[in-house]
Amino acid sequence: MADPTLFQGATGPAVRTLQELLRNRRFFLSSINGIFDQSTLESVTLFQQSRGMRGDGVVGPSTWSALRTGNTATPTPTPRPQPSPVPGFEPILSRGASGPAVTELQRLLLARGFYRSTIDGEFGFGTEASVMRFQSSRRDLTNNGIVDANTWSALRSNIGNQTRPIDLVNVCRYYDPIRFPHQTNAIQWLERQLDPSVLDGFARRWRNQR
Repeated sequence: MADPTLFQGATGPAVRTLQELLRNRRFFLSSINGIFDQSTLESVTLFQQSRGMRGDGVVGPSTWSALRTGNTATPTPTPRPQPSPVPGFEPILSRGASGPAVTELQRLLLARGFYRSTIDGEFGFGTEASVMRFQSSRRDLTNNGIVDANTWSALRSNIGNQTRPIDLVNVCRYYDPIRFPHQTNAIQWLERQLDPSVLDGFARRWRNQR
């Protein structure tokens, strides 16, 4: 019987088989539960992109075939701490890395709208998928999920000239003054730039007193 076409939201034995095949290739590290959830979607997308396929997250005949062909495990990168980026030096990052350099990477991806998860300094599947989406958006970058000098440069280029360099909703969502004390200073600076009438209008909306 032919393998069914699967996509996010699917459940059942076929999804379990999919997750097992992805795990054998080290693209799926979550529990095998037979549910095509967000973690499964990201794993499928990364696998498809690693094979030069369209990373749409839909498991059709070509994806099933690629998963079953030469079904051997792909080595998982050894986790390694990374130093904080300093002027003139930005480390090459890939899945498994962690530390301040990854935190900076996630912030840059967030500012450009390619990352919407928690900024945690861990280069996992979600961060890798965000990097690959950013790389795919640029003709001058190789879509491999590895953050080299070219990717760092592209992430930083014209970052200050973007129409919307930061999303204030995400500023609130990821506000952590203990880990990132500079956030408080930045918000206080922004508050000083606003007209009191704007702040009053914001306060009324915040309290749902329009």
